Amino acid sequence: MKIQLKDILDYVTDSFAAKARDTANDAVTRHVIYSMGAGLVPLPLIDVAAVSTVQLSLIRRLCEIYNVEYSESVGKSLLAALVGGTAARVGASLIKGIPVVGFLVGGVSLSIMAGASTYAVGQVFISHLEAEGSLDNFNIDAWRRAYEQQLERGKEIAARLQKQQNQKKSASKAANDPAATGTKTSVSHPVDDLFDKIERLNELRERGILTDEEFQAKKSSLLQQI
Repeated sequence: MKIQLKDILDYVTDSFAAKARDTANDAVTRHVIYSMGAGLVPLPLIDVAAVSTVQLSLIRRLCEIYNVEYSESVGKSLLAALVGGTAARVGASLIKGIPVVGFLVGGVSLSIMAGASTYAVGQVFISHLEAEGSLDNFNIDAWRRAYEQQLERGKEIAARLQKQQNQKKSASKAANDPAATGTKTSVSHPVDDLFDKIERLNELRERGILTDEEFQAKKSSLLQQI
């Protein structure tokens, strides 16, 4: 059987495409978890800004993977047009203004919605960039419909990831409990660490150790590390 040059080139192209897709999906998963942590920020509207920071980081990373020029200003504009007025996200954020119950209800809702939105953004940009698209030829109207479709799938993904994160935390606490194991071990992952740090900062804020301004500054510093 004679192997044609075209067959070799097609195989190499497909291999690179598959590798890029795997790397891109890994980036989406990490940023979905990051955004769920950002969605726990207990201040109305500030949480939406925190999630947007995570989503911009994801768009930048996807552009790197697909060797597409990234512009912060263009990225912000596209993100605002694509996601901008998602009523459910903003509504969940505003619910947090209600003392005690507001944070419990709004926080959980926004956390899942933040993850779902980030998943949808990621899938839309993967599809666009795989088709050799760029930030300059991004069709907002067409991709907004795709975003809405991916958002429903994203809710399932975010809920599953949240469950996995909770299971990891429970397992980690059990492993680090000297009474349960006899010895203390420490196993961490960058994604888990960021998620946990935001939650710990929130606990300090709730106890009055950190002011809202200090909490926001430290949280923003963590998100910049993505």
